[in-house]
Amino acid sequence: MAIRGSAIWTRRTAVALAVVVPASGCGEDGPAAGPSSNTPVASIHIVPPPLDHNLHLGDTYQLRAQIEDADGNALNRDVTWFVHPNSVYPPPHASVSAHGRLTVESPLIFSLDIEAHVDDLSDQEHMLFRGWSFEEGVDVATGVEYGRAHLVANFGPPSPPRLYIDCLGDEVDLYVAATFPFASDVVRYRLDDGEERVEQWLESGALAALVYPEDPSALVLDLALVDTLVFAIQAVGGEEVSTFIPKGLGRFVESLVPPCGPSP
Repeated sequence: MAIRGSAIWTRRTAVALAVVVPASGCGEDGPAAGPSSNTPVASIHIVPPPLDHNLHLGDTYQLRAQIEDADGNALNRDVTWFVHPNSVYPPPHASVSAHGRLTVESPLIFSLDIEAHVDDLSDQEHMLFRGWSFEEGVDVATGVEYGRAHLVANFGPPSPPRLYIDCLGDEVDLYVAATFPFASDVVRYRLDDGEERVEQWLESGALAALVYPEDPSALVLDLALVDTLVFAIQAVGGEEVSTFIPKGLGRFVESLVPPCGPSP
């Protein structure tokens, strides 16, 4: 299966912007270099990152814009980047440097509205970045430590399923939740290019999910070492195949150990 992406980029026709950040238009973390030119700018387009480029806590990404003249020739220009502070969700989990370097400041999935300007032209994007979301704490009802990691499928149906790892005390659950109804509790999945596994999972109506039927500690550790998880579910309308990119789970394994129990 071709791996195509891990972020969603949706064109927005209008967006209110409140913070101005100057940056280069060539994509490097510094001023744009090259000879100056009086050629008028005809278009500017924000360039999406590679779609399998997951972002996690502490990661950075260089914002880029493609600038062209009326004949489609690339131009070298300085770009001004605008970020709407109220659009960063959940706030304030991302920042942008003076040269357009985006830094992730939280392990949570986040989105933001961004706009690139050159001369009197602009382009806008609403960016939704995907990666592992993680939370931990103490369950109020039981006083027991808990941890949760979850990841939205990078590719698949329009409403992609989510992979969850839930831990409460020494109990660990791994399950895949989806918005579409299941036609079967039999799943197929493959880690990287390994052997395909066909298993019967447990259907949970309360979670709207299929739950791994055994202790998933070993599978959690496997997921921390692989690049892709291809997961097939039998839905009412036919088989739905999704691809998760679990990159970054290894960063959370040590945090998961106390509440979850698996040991590397």
